[in-house]
Amino acid sequence: MQFIFSFFISLVLSTLCATAPVLDARDAISYKRDIPKLPYVVTNFGVFEANSNLGVESFISFHFSDPNPTTKIEGDCLRSVNTSAGLYTGSFFPCGASPYGFRYRNDGMDLRRVWDEPSPDGTPPTTIIAYAANQTYWGATNTSTSPFGKFYFREEPLYFLVNQLIA
Repeated sequence: MQFIFSFFISLVLSTLCATAPVLDARDAISYKRDIPKLPYVVTNFGVFEANSNLGVESFISFHFSDPNPTTKIEGDCLRSVNTSAGLYTGSFFPCGASPYGFRYRNDGMDLRRVWDEPSPDGTPPTTIIAYAANQTYWGATNTSTSPFGKFYFREEPLYFLVNQLIA
């Protein structure tokens, strides 16, 4: 009985290993070469969280910039929602038709940037997705309260280092 069990386990493991994709080391090196070295920059960052009983929309707005020479892009992001929906989301919200988006959290924000990396051998390009996160650092010096809600703002740039790259 023990022989049959051992044979079965070795058969399953060999099948799994035979079907697992193999990553060519040359591919991994080419992706590492294109990891963004400069942080993404968010400026003109403002968030208005409306009081829920007034029927006023909440919004988040900022300017996004990727200063890296090979993936350079910039533009504005804006999202407004009614008070029942809320600004916090578990998924990424696109910034218009651009290749970047964001996810606003209670304590910070995540950025996602997508681009195609050309293939050196003429095969179709590889889609690269970069993720970066940072805290918002809201405090008394950058928060205003009114009867309509709270407005959070940052006068200085907020830098987001890429912490995950998926190809």
